[in-house]
Amino acid sequence: MISDKGLVRAGVYLADIPVHDGWVIYGKRPVVILQGVENPSHTVVCIPLTSRVKNPSPTRIRLSALECGLRMDSTALTEQVICLDKAQIGRFLTKLPDAAMKSIEKGVFSSLGFGFDMAA
Repeated sequence: MISDKGLVRAGVYLADIPVHDGWVIYGKRPVVILQGVENPSHTVVCIPLTSRVKNPSPTRIRLSALECGLRMDSTALTEQVICLDKAQIGRFLTKLPDAAMKSIEKGVFSSLGFGFDMAA
């Protein structure tokens, strides 16, 4: 388990996402910490990553391994925002650059229907 002190927003961590029914992603996989970690909660809001190339979509954000410090090119699945217990968060892998986080934030806004201007 990672202490609150160790979690960072935009950090990519290995997490253990429990099995769910349907098309929800699960298993040990990297996640991006989306929320500010200074909250007193025992949970944290994350975006799961996959190395599979997904169909283009405003909610599927491509992340370059070279630009983001990842082991391989990945897709942030912003349509699958998840809340995990901090005990499910494992080791730190990397921290995403600001440009990648901005793209992920736009994907989340799009996924939630907030009408974020994607051109901005």
